[in-house]
Amino acid sequence: MTNAIRPNLQHAAAYVQSHEASPELRRVLDANRPLVDFEYERQNRPPRFLAIVDDYMRGVLVQDICDKYGCSKHTVMKYRAMAGLPKRPKHSLGVADQIERMYRAGTPIAEIAQRLGCSPSLVSQMATRLGINRRKFGPRGAGANA
Repeated sequence: MTNAIRPNLQHAAAYVQSHEASPELRRVLDANRPLVDFEYERQNRPPRFLAIVDDYMRGVLVQDICDKYGCSKHTVMKYRAMAGLPKRPKHSLGVADQIERMYRAGTPIAEIAQRLGCSPSLVSQMATRLGINRRKFGPRGAGANA
């Protein structure tokens, strides 16, 4: 094993400033492959588009599609629109009924969200749409009557 100097961020910073790579950095740069092969990416777009759209049509969750194909939610929704597919409803009516029942029973928003697998903001929005007064008026704490 040789005692060659391994390039670090200081080597990279010097390269950015001077546009001259040290021998150590040049060795690493020459050995590395490009991170993205743009030609392959271009050729892969149509099959990837079809696979993403197919998963969306089958009801796969958008986040699961993102994880599977390494893309953003924006890409999935853009492909959905390009394919002429309608947006899917975020949550069914059954979820709204469950939110209303649990909220009226005094279950905290965070717990409702966790149980139903949705965000606390969705629970809050649904409560507002259902006409549930989410604010509790009256004395706050022990010193409220003083």
